[in-house]
Amino acid sequence: LALLSIGLKPKDKVAVSILSPLLYKTVCESLELELILCDVDPDTGILSMDEATKAVEQGAKAFLLHEPFGQIPYNAQELPTFGLPIIEDISESIGSHLQEFKSGMLGSIVICSLEEDNIISTGGGAIVFARNNETWEKLRTNNRPYRFYNEIPDMNAALGVIQLMNYEVNLKRRFELYTLYKNAILRTSHHLFGIENIDYESNGFMFSVVLNSKIDDAITFANKYSVSCQRSFASSIGSLYQEKYELFPIALPAINRAVSFPLYPFLQQKDQDAIVKVLSHLP
Repeated sequence: LALLSIGLKPKDKVAVSILSPLLYKTVCESLELELILCDVDPDTGILSMDEATKAVEQGAKAFLLHEPFGQIPYNAQELPTFGLPIIEDISESIGSHLQEFKSGMLGSIVICSLEEDNIISTGGGAIVFARNNETWEKLRTNNRPYRFYNEIPDMNAALGVIQLMNYEVNLKRRFELYTLYKNAILRTSHHLFGIENIDYESNGFMFSVVLNSKIDDAITFANKYSVSCQRSFASSIGSLYQEKYELFPIALPAINRAVSFPLYPFLQQKDQDAIVKVLSHLP
């Protein structure tokens, strides 16, 4: 819906980061759009300004911005100066901020998934926002034929409203856990995925670590203590390009060696302690 509403035509090119979900590739191909695959900013794991410049030179007509694991594009605030539409996906970054900069501030269209594992969940669906009235009218026009299929049922919407009421409390708890995990991983040779600026406050959407060791060893070690641990980017576009270091030197270490740990505001103390113990002793 968002892609249709920014005036793209078949064969137009869309710039995406290599860490974006495979779903982006599937949807763009279904609309006969071509992808320009880009490396990421080393600080944020999001499409970098240098790569955006290259994409424009290659004929990009729009940017599709994925913001993984609570990261925000504070290093790409000049992206709108290219004059191209930006679809900003804040599904994993909603609530994160660095001083006054927040997720959702760059997009011509902003989308936010409401699936069960998102910061705000209605058990399925998504919200689509438009930056201006012209884009909003295009969204409404494109949605009209599917309106009765696209609207979230009342019960699911009520679930989302309840979560919004507790949004600030849950964000605070997620950030507390994120900080606890971060302090644990600092005791090891591994490093945190993403922004390390002291003014950055993460929304706590999962916790991702880039390992200095074999990923299978870390997963086995975590499972030994009944802690869930999974590859962070197993379902990314980059999973199809794991050997292309010459093209994506910044993103590939995360694709090949990043693992994620659960981070939920209602984690029991024993589960929290187990995760901290595993993070502190990751092989």
